[in-house]
Amino acid sequence: MKTHVDCFPCIINQTLEAAQKNQIPDDQKKEIVYNVLEMLRDLPEDISPPEVSHRMHRLIGKSLGNDDPYQQARSDANVMTMDLIPGIRKKIKRSGDPLETAVRYAIAGQVFDGEAAEGRADIHRELEYAPKAEFGINHLKKLTRALYEAKRVVYLANAAGEIAFDRLLIEVLRDMFAAEIVMVVRKDPVLTNATLDDAAFVGVEPLVHLVANTSDAPATVIEDVSSGVSQQLNDADVVIAKGQTHYESLNNADLNIFFLFQINCPVISKELDADLHQYMVLQC
Repeated sequence: MKTHVDCFPCIINQTLEAAQKNQIPDDQKKEIVYNVLEMLRDLPEDISPPEVSHRMHRLIGKSLGNDDPYQQARSDANVMTMDLIPGIRKKIKRSGDPLETAVRYAIAGQVFDGEAAEGRADIHRELEYAPKAEFGINHLKKLTRALYEAKRVVYLANAAGEIAFDRLLIEVLRDMFAAEIVMVVRKDPVLTNATLDDAAFVGVEPLVHLVANTSDAPATVIEDVSSGVSQQLNDADVVIAKGQTHYESLNNADLNIFFLFQINCPVISKELDADLHQYMVLQC
């Protein structure tokens, strides 16, 4: 997905929010905004919104002298979600359709994604909303058929905290389908993206084969991933990509991808003819 001019106000708002969150002084904040405006003026035409956002956060990290300003946010999200997991697991097992229920809760976990345009939603409110959330597009039946036929599934994780809900979905996938599951996470910190450490903390490691993406680009940019990740994607029968940023970076990829996310962006809402906050299970 290319970055539209309509994305610019959101990028500026993200800049201001991140600067405020990191308690950057006003004079330094102004300099960062000017630098971001200059960056936006010179953007390549084919750059995706996650790549633009990453450039913006690099500028903020440089101003802070801190390569990982989201370390505490990722840690707090993991601790919070692990307290919630036992109760959500019971709800999934008691539901009439464990796969759909697990998908809904996995999408609900997107509230921990630092790139969400609407800001940080309350996880408890989102978990109450998840069972009755409307789907803008629902290709779950297609996903189910593909999973029955698949030998290898690659699961692209999104954010820390959210990855605990991914674990619950993976538990259901292992119960229902015979496919090997490979999960791709970050080797090193990139914004709020889930890392190897986050995967270990939430206990997903014994359930999947973990592969580290060494790229420092947000989401998954095909041209920038390591050869190991690229090979996993090419060998996959099904790719499950979590989070809106993965849709933004991979919606034109030549892969059998199913995107699981909540719409938090008016540009994507218009593009997909779906409402803000609707849940999506989308095969492109």
